[in-house]
Amino acid sequence: MIVKIFIQSKSDPAKEKEFKQLLQELRTKVMQTEGFISGETMHSIEDPSVHLTIGAWNSIANLNNWLNSPESKAIQDKFSQVLTEPVKMTIYHHE
Repeated sequence: MIVKIFIQSKSDPAKEKEFKQLLQELRTKVMQTEGFISGETMHSIEDPSVHLTIGAWNSIANLNNWLNSPESKAIQDKFSQVLTEPVKMTIYHHE
């Protein structure tokens, strides 16, 4: 069953360059992960420091394997240094 994860984050405007570099690092690693289908990131028109990343995975198990992996946790730690608020994650599946 395909699942999608929606991740909302708010970057520190002074660290936007670092945020984008980390996003590229994340994309490079996640694209090599079993079960990853696709992903995209957008930013709010009203507040460009607010980002929404949507990732599609072929199963909740593969998504959870990624989220709990040492690589994912290391990137999450790096992101926490360039964000002004905790990340909000929500996982959905098709009915």
